[in-house]
Amino acid sequence: MAKNFRHQRVVALIGVGMVSFLGFMKLHSTSAQQATGNSRITLGQPNTTTQNDPDNPTTIKPASLDTNAESVIAPFNSGDEYDPIAVNGKYFEDWDTPQLALVFTGGLDGYVEPCGCAGMAQMKGGLSRRSTFFKELRAKNWPLIAIDSGGLVKGFGRQEELKFFSMIVPSLVDQMKYDAIGIGPNDLRLSADALLPFTTNSPEDPSVFTSANVGVYGFDPALTAPYRIIDKHGIRLGVTSIIGESWQSNVSNIGILLDDPIKRLKQVVPKMEESRCNWLILISHATVEETLEISKAFPQFGIIVCADTPSEPPLMTPKLVTESNPARYLIEAGEKGKFAIVIGFFGSDYNTVKYQRVAFDSRYKNDRLIVEQMQDYQDNLKDELETKGFAAFGIKPIPSPNATLLGNYVGSAKCQSCHDESYRVWRNSDHAKAWAAIAETSVPKRIYDPECVCCHVVGWNPEEKYPYSSGFSNEKGNVTLDLVNVGCENCHGPGEKHNLAEMGSNEAEQERFRAAMRLSTNEEGQRFCYSCHDLDNSPNFNFDSYWEKIKHKELLDTSHNPQKFPNVQEMVGKIVKSGEQGFFPKESGVQSSECFFARRYTVNGDK
Repeated sequence: MAKNFRHQRVVALIGVGMVSFLGFMKLHSTSAQQATGNSRITLGQPNTTTQNDPDNPTTIKPASLDTNAESVIAPFNSGDEYDPIAVNGKYFEDWDTPQLALVFTGGLDGYVEPCGCAGMAQMKGGLSRRSTFFKELRAKNWPLIAIDSGGLVKGFGRQEELKFFSMIVPSLVDQMKYDAIGIGPNDLRLSADALLPFTTNSPEDPSVFTSANVGVYGFDPALTAPYRIIDKHGIRLGVTSIIGESWQSNVSNIGILLDDPIKRLKQVVPKMEESRCNWLILISHATVEETLEISKAFPQFGIIVCADTPSEPPLMTPKLVTESNPARYLIEAGEKGKFAIVIGFFGSDYNTVKYQRVAFDSRYKNDRLIVEQMQDYQDNLKDELETKGFAAFGIKPIPSPNATLLGNYVGSAKCQSCHDESYRVWRNSDHAKAWAAIAETSVPKRIYDPECVCCHVVGWNPEEKYPYSSGFSNEKGNVTLDLVNVGCENCHGPGEKHNLAEMGSNEAEQERFRAAMRLSTNEEGQRFCYSCHDLDNSPNFNFDSYWEKIKHKELLDTSHNPQKFPNVQEMVGKIVKSGEQGFFPKESGVQSSECFFARRYTVNGDK
């Protein structure tokens, strides 16, 4: 297997379709829970053993940011140097060291690192930045408890398993020391066999993963922890998660059991209360409406983390679950792991509460240890591709949508002879450096990662992340270097039949394939741009401004019939006679010099 496949649980395949786990290497290094005595501090919400002081209710105070939104969130001008603090605000400005800081994250959806193609400075998210954030807070001796709602992956298949095993879980558990992680419906796209080594639970070696109504091979606490008791910093918290009925239809997985969340919480909550927790926390993978209904049935939960979240969580304050009980907060952590919500408790009675939304922006440098973890993940992808090919990831190349009409992909170099000026524009653009961005600039290199490769080569479906039959391939040690970079055929389609037609003399065929490959700059052409320049990878993409960088439109309507333009024909003849190097030498016998003309006369160019 791949080098340094850290903390991989040992799995042996025995027979056909039968999996036997011969041993488990625990991914987490958390110590056994330690009791801290009977002295407990109540954090806002009453439980079975302690009550709030009605004369001293819990209050919440937003972090000290300028309440003038324009001064907090400044618009970014792409012509200026990007300043993440000017754009996203300062964090923890008036915070002293809290008595306790709860850090909530969630909804990673497999976005382990942001795409750097549009400039890393502007992007949010990434596990390496998140790790630096935790290290900075711990360097201040802040007492932290870290909770992730789950939803760590999004796709299916072997690549998601490798990402989960060798990147996500080691980063969150080994490096960032998360105390509890919920289980969301997307996590259950991993097989039960893949999940079991990480959900396996024992008092001596507890799992951080928890769900009240998800059972991996049954509702056995030894296989899936129904709740977590976190005993740290003089505080005892109980954490559980559920998948609501509104989201259970998204789960179809042999070996995974789901039950009614209300029914299971009725069994779990009393056991959590028996542990004399100061506060109970629920992670709800359900719609906001169902989450609020569950909160009414279980007022014991002081904090509810709802996975049905806007892309960016609230800036200044969390939502209240009910107006009548301001101690109960609804936390929304945002999407794709781009944010953390930090709730700080201050004072000897913990009754002053502050809230801070944190964007994992470029003020946080990449943590070297997480980068190394990313290298392990990329090495695992490479090993799978070189030994098993695309089939390792369940990827099967299929013909491109227009393969029947246009044939195979041939590479941008084939276009240069006829379209020299357009080729010059392309060669000087970032599209011609797309492969270098993941093969040379990226740390680590991502040339074996289908999620990255798909937007940096010719002949892939960038939205579904699979190759077409004649597109770029890097499986089993064979790399088709003539199809690297974002080239002509990414937008115009495969060039094989067009190229062959131009080598012949059948003008009807030539026109047929030219027409098939022409694009305008309206929606027909723009859709190819947006397939890679989406909100995740290129949030500041603007077609009109980007198009200026690659604009190339040849005067094909006048060049395709030189006989109608005698001056043009005369000019072409003079060029050939003068000995200037051209695509069609005089002795070739080719009568039409349309391509020869088209490459010299363009709308965009200085020839």
